[in-house]
Amino acid sequence: MLSGSQNLHVVSRLSTTAFRDRAIDYAEIEKHLGANYVLSGGYAAVGSRLLISAELARASDSKVVWAERMNGDVTDLLQVQSELIDRIAQAVNAQVFEIEMKRTLAQPLPTLESYALLIGGINRMHRSNRREFERTGPLLEYLIERHQRIAAPRTWLANWYILRATRGMSPDRSRDARTALDMTRRALDADPSDSLALAVEGFVHCHLFKDLDTAARRCEEALAANPNQALAWLYKGVIHAFRGEGAPATDASRRALALSPLDPQRYYFDSLAATAAGAADDYPLAQQLAERSLRSNRMHSSTWRTLVLAFVKQGNMSGATMAMRELLQLEPDLTVEAYLARIPNGHLASGRKCADALRCAGLPPG
Repeated sequence: MLSGSQNLHVVSRLSTTAFRDRAIDYAEIEKHLGANYVLSGGYAAVGSRLLISAELARASDSKVVWAERMNGDVTDLLQVQSELIDRIAQAVNAQVFEIEMKRTLAQPLPTLESYALLIGGINRMHRSNRREFERTGPLLEYLIERHQRIAAPRTWLANWYILRATRGMSPDRSRDARTALDMTRRALDADPSDSLALAVEGFVHCHLFKDLDTAARRCEEALAANPNQALAWLYKGVIHAFRGEGAPATDASRRALALSPLDPQRYYFDSLAATAAGAADDYPLAQQLAERSLRSNRMHSSTWRTLVLAFVKQGNMSGATMAMRELLQLEPDLTVEAYLARIPNGHLASGRKCADALRCAGLPPG
């Protein structure tokens, strides 16, 4: 069952045993367990080999939205990190979030449940084209009006303002900075120890105010409140990267990746981890992470910039030219001067290193 956050809530196994060995009645399961989706299946074992069949159905209309058969080994199920279980969990997670994102595109806002609005908004701000991205802000504002006392929509709206700035789409950067900070402060008024709001406020200070010291402090506060806050580790890594501190940047990004193996925005983690790898001069790793990120989402211009850097530093100018071409499709007005003016580290060696790589790959100077 989905909550009003970015996570899935799973009904306990003991609660589902009443439906074992019975024909599946999705309406009854929805009624008694409050489940939006039902994952069911079976297995056959031949020696040490397993054949698992699994399917995910929407409880409201009994429609099967995902089904797969998987082969594996019995011993795999005994591992702390089971490959079979991870494959099923990743597939289910991705399918549910894809469905909820599409619902926000197809239905008028008043007919949508709050969790669908929030999930759809989070996904749309990351994966949509420019037009759909711009529509995500009003969607989150609508959710804030609906739930004045809930912190999460304000936090994610602040995150939306950050993304708008980093993609070069902000019409008034100073106004967006003030609005984003107001969102996180109101979220923290509701819960001063909200680690997500603290982490996002850190990135507001980083990208919109170019205040790396305050940004770092907010991320530390987020991690003090919750040492497992993946976004806080991710943002901490980027702040180190902007400062040119390669080793702590990669350490923090590795921690973030380890904490978010099933995150539906895994591309974003890979993209920012690529930035950290670039700061550490590990350009093969930066290329690997950037390319993995782009396989999931080609709309994030920051990833293309990191890939340009990785290619240039490895002497692959044909690859750098290709990546630059893709970058300019997303940001046709980008110049070296505009890039340096908007990044938090434009006055530092780390920022100039990236700008020089972009210039080598053909980005106009200004």
